[in-house]
Amino acid sequence: MTTLVVTSILFMSIEVHLSQASINSSVKTKLFHSHKTLPLDDYKTYTSGKFARHYFLNQDLIRSFNVSVNGSDVIVFLRIQKTGSTTLARHMQKHFNVSPWCQCNQFLSKQCDCYEKWKSNVLLQRTITDWPCGLHADWTYLHECVEGTMNQRHGQEIKQRHLYVTMVRDPLRRFVSEWEHVVRGATWKGVKRICNGHAATKAELPRCFRRNWINVTLHDFIDCSTNLGINRQSRMLANLSIVGCYNTSASGLTYDERHYLMLASAKENLRNMAYFGLTGHQELSQILFENTFNLNFITKFKDNPPSKTWSGTAILSNVYRNKILHINRFDVMLYQYAKDLFFQRLQMLAERTKDSSLRNFIHMRLVNGNA
Repeated sequence: MTTLVVTSILFMSIEVHLSQASINSSVKTKLFHSHKTLPLDDYKTYTSGKFARHYFLNQDLIRSFNVSVNGSDVIVFLRIQKTGSTTLARHMQKHFNVSPWCQCNQFLSKQCDCYEKWKSNVLLQRTITDWPCGLHADWTYLHECVEGTMNQRHGQEIKQRHLYVTMVRDPLRRFVSEWEHVVRGATWKGVKRICNGHAATKAELPRCFRRNWINVTLHDFIDCSTNLGINRQSRMLANLSIVGCYNTSASGLTYDERHYLMLASAKENLRNMAYFGLTGHQELSQILFENTFNLNFITKFKDNPPSKTWSGTAILSNVYRNKILHINRFDVMLYQYAKDLFFQRLQMLAERTKDSSLRNFIHMRLVNGNA
């Protein structure tokens, strides 16, 4: 009861600020789309090791897109740092079964014009190092960039359907993985943070370091309030224009009000994407991808146990674990929502296709606590 009252008061407070900021009422209606599970409940279920359940419409669960290869469809990959995005990008750029369209072996020959043309038509990012909208572009900038980029690629204005995909990862493991990557020298200085046509200023996003953050301690990584690794997933998936972009003082919102708005936006955007997978469930993510787009891979995705990952080998005290979860609480709530949507989509797929083996596989993951 207390959780419900606190959450209701918080959402009422956000509504007042939204009115003051003159944000479109239809946007407010969409962002506060009602669900049976409140955000704070999602945080509690995660920290208690339980599985949250949400209400979704059939249109949220049944995803099916017959991807055109003539250039009218393009798959746009929103790559969030340390979510296994490089792995999925490699699969999409090298491991699609394109034999229905290309009668050449692109994996043995040095050049296959058909396959290159296929990738140019279907994928925004054609190679691992191809970043048409910049390194790790977020939802906000991709929606400003993709159309112009594809028009330039085709040499003319082209009407396309943009099919967005992404990967979502357990927030504790993702944050620790990012910390360890930064320890080794990663900075992502080249990322373009553009919203409403304007790049974020140094005053809006002061860095936690000068040249790099090599050998940064976990304590300092957690303690820097402007560390973009904090709640990275909910921020990168949100429409930042609704909260005044990177100017945190413009909207008059408190920290939590601002982040609850971004969380609501991230949930809506994730739900409306053509596809998303879960880093910790590679096999199931492949099944969902192939059935969503009617495209098959020539290799099998492999699930890596936590012990085989950098984040899985890190030894965290309960104090640090709780600190990480608290500062990333909006990513925690997003992940619980995403995880439930992911498994409900798979369960719907299993029912529609009457696939008992898939149904049993899903059940095994849920029962064994691997979800």
